[in-house]
Amino acid sequence: MKRTKTLIVMMMCVMMVMMSLTQISVFADDEIEGNIKIYIDGRELYIPENMGSPFINSDARTMVPVRAVTEGLGKKVEWDGATQTVTLDESLSLVIGSNILTTPQGPTKMDTKAILRDGRTYLPLRFISEGFGYEVGYEFSRGYHNISINRGTEVVVDENFDGTVIDISKYKDVPVYPKDGLNSVGVGFMETPQIGTRPSGSSYEDDLETLNELLDNSGYKLNEGGYLTYSASSTGMAGNSAFWVKRTDDNKPVISIRNWSPDKEEDGVFQRVNYIMNMTAETLSYYSKSREDAKAIWKTIDNLAKNSSNEVDYSKPLKYGNTVIKFLNPDSYGIDIVIENSN
Repeated sequence: MKRTKTLIVMMMCVMMVMMSLTQISVFADDEIEGNIKIYIDGRELYIPENMGSPFINSDARTMVPVRAVTEGLGKKVEWDGATQTVTLDESLSLVIGSNILTTPQGPTKMDTKAILRDGRTYLPLRFISEGFGYEVGYEFSRGYHNISINRGTEVVVDENFDGTVIDISKYKDVPVYPKDGLNSVGVGFMETPQIGTRPSGSSYEDDLETLNELLDNSGYKLNEGGYLTYSASSTGMAGNSAFWVKRTDDNKPVISIRNWSPDKEEDGVFQRVNYIMNMTAETLSYYSKSREDAKAIWKTIDNLAKNSSNEVDYSKPLKYGNTVIKFLNPDSYGIDIVIENSN
């Protein structure tokens, strides 16, 4: 009788351990899969449930359902079931179970393998993106693995452009900080964009709502007039606001700046000007729809504010990549920038 009871207790213990391990495994998978976000040129990629979910494998590599991500990049996918080969845009190819990526430049050895999972093909995101020549960034923030793919843009040449074309390749020393949002100690551009780019035809009110997402939990906000205020009750009149977003009479976005250069306390923590400089960076990215263009414009503002730079003729339109801007009243106090071709 005692032996029977002992066996029953032992079986119950084994069952409880197995159930516990199963729950841990499922929870871990769900947590990893549910906490991965992919951004393409600043815009979050939506992956329908029926196309699979990204996950981090045992090699610590982010694996993605190839069709969803490749099509999100504007590429074609072909599958050869006989050879278990996936071909991307007729330029990259992999065989399931292999760690060799074939590119136009030759084979590249990856540190993980392509796999089939639940009937879908999964490939390592970094190798695929870099195989197409794109830049890939990573940040862990607020419990999410944020992965950004920067494709860059082809510059459109306009022979009738009556202004100055800026070589944005010379703006390489633009600061990027890997911290969490605008509350962090750091000035410049967030390593992983948080709000994406302006949807075509968005209203002024839509823009303010999106830009305010950057200021969550900071104590600041853009009020209905677009002025940076210290609390929800602040009026934020133009006379005492150091940053605001508005529109011209013909509905072009304007960014107005009245303070620049970090303002530090003795402990080195950036204060109000930190928010202004960072809001300028992310607002430029939002309206220009190009991180590279935005960084070059931001650096121009930085040079102008700190050194009274005369590097260009500010009275004419300036073209950074595909983004055209114009300085309003360049000789007056502060900086007012019109984004001429944001839509």
